[in-house]
Amino acid sequence: MSARVGSPYGTRDNPLKPGNQQFHGGQDFPARTGTPMYANKPLIVKQNTYQMGANGHGYGNQIVVEDPVTGQQYRMAHLDERPKWKPGETIKAGETIGHVGNTGGSTGAHLHWEVINNGKPQDPALYKDSTPVTWSKDGKGTLWNTLDKAKPDPNYRRGSSSVPGATTTPSASPGSSSDPIADLLRRQEEEKQRQRQRNRENMGQDRRGNEPSRSNKSRRGQGLTTGSPWHQLHDGG
Repeated sequence: MSARVGSPYGTRDNPLKPGNQQFHGGQDFPARTGTPMYANKPLIVKQNTYQMGANGHGYGNQIVVEDPVTGQQYRMAHLDERPKWKPGETIKAGETIGHVGNTGGSTGAHLHWEVINNGKPQDPALYKDSTPVTWSKDGKGTLWNTLDKAKPDPNYRRGSSSVPGATTTPSASPGSSSDPIADLLRRQEEEKQRQRQRNRENMGQDRRGNEPSRSNKSRRGQGLTTGSPWHQLHDGG
C-alpha cells in the first residue's frame, strides 16, 4: 500500500465528532504506520513535541521545520514517535525526518502536512512544487508526486529513532483496543491526569496566592504548537 491524498485543507466534517464542521489546517496523506518521510533539501528543526488536549484534539507527535532559504515553515503531525531531531539541528536532503503514525487526535494512520506563514496555516495544495519533503528515499520529488514510493521501512522499530529520553505515545499501547472511541477516551483520561500534575507543579512554584505566576501566564499561548486559534480548531487530522 502506498500513500494517497486524503482530507484537504479547509472546512470539513469533524472525523472525531461527526456532524460538526471544523477547519482543517493542512493536507492529510493516509499511509501505513512506520512509513518514513525524507527531506529533499536542508531543513532546520524548529519544534519537536507531543501535543494532546484534554478534549481529545491534538497533533500528537509533531515536528515543525523551516526552509532556511525562504523562512517557510512546515508541520508534520500524528507521527508514530517523536523524531530524533532537536530544535536548531539541520536535516539534510535524503535524511529521514520521521515516520507516519496515528498519535494525537487521529482516527487512522496518516501524515498531517501543514504549510505555515506568519503562524497561520496555508493551503498546501498551493505549494505542491515547493514542498521540501518526499516519500522517496533518494530525496527527490515531493509528497505529492512520490505517493507510490511511500512504504513502511522494514527496519523501523518504534523507539529506535525517537528523541533520547522522550516520552513517546505510540499508536497502540498495552491496554488499548481496536475501538478508536475507547482509545480516544483512554487518551483523554491520560491527558487529564497529566494536566492535573502540571497544575499542582505550577501552584507549588507560586506561593504568592492562587493566581498563576506572570511567567506561567506568558508561556500560555506561545508558539505554533498550542497558541494559535488554528491549533484549537484542529481535530483528528
